[in-house]
Amino acid sequence: MRRANAVVVAVVVALTALSPAAVSARPLRPRFEPTDLELEESGVVDIDVQMGMLQGPDGSRTLVPDFEIDVGLLDNLELDLDGAFAVERAANGQINTYDNLWLAAKVGIFDARDPRTGNAWALGLQLGPKLPVGRGFEGLGFESLVLLGFTRRRIHTVLNLGGFADADNGQGRPLGLQAGVDFTLDLDQSGDVSFDASLAGVYFVTTDPAQLLFSGGFTWAANEQLDVSVAGLVGFLPGSDRFGVLVGFSPKFRVLKPRH
Repeated sequence: MRRANAVVVAVVVALTALSPAAVSARPLRPRFEPTDLELEESGVVDIDVQMGMLQGPDGSRTLVPDFEIDVGLLDNLELDLDGAFAVERAANGQINTYDNLWLAAKVGIFDARDPRTGNAWALGLQLGPKLPVGRGFEGLGFESLVLLGFTRRRIHTVLNLGGFADADNGQGRPLGLQAGVDFTLDLDQSGDVSFDASLAGVYFVTTDPAQLLFSGGFTWAANEQLDVSVAGLVGFLPGSDRFGVLVGFSPKFRVLKPRH
């Protein structure tokens, strides 16, 4: 697990090492991305990276990148590190921004399959602290999700329900509730090609504007160690990105031998 820990530490160090002059507090909380209930095997690291162009409420934004690092610890437990770095172009010029890092544990609580129909239900949790990154952020935040999954043949859906208290961005601590659905349809028998879609909403208890975002695209499993994806998105409420296109890749590798 030393290599896995090194990956997490390296990302945190890289994000905090840039000059403070290049970092600014983000006025709006970043988009909520519903997650799935897939848990990595013990000793496996999956790095999910997305890059692309988004049109936000106040200007364009280039993600370089949006990332998630998943580290399998046990059969029903993985450690996730989720964050993003972006270059934003607004009326007041070009600035570099960080999304606060979410260091979370994803826990599988329940998993049952009907052997006659093949239908399956699963229940999990994802929760952990939000780490303030960059100048202008203060204090730890916290985010948690309840995950309810259902699989029927080639259709996989996961309902996300949760809430957050984000790190203080200099304009107060954003507080809110979030809900979303992650949907996957396998387009072939092996599941190598899939259509992916999600609908995500955020309601703020504070004065931040609400968000509602739909995204859809395709994922191709090039091999057992690499997935490639492309997705488009469109927002419907004032706090959402208006539209955008993202290209992603997700390499996976083993850092420890499987246990016998």
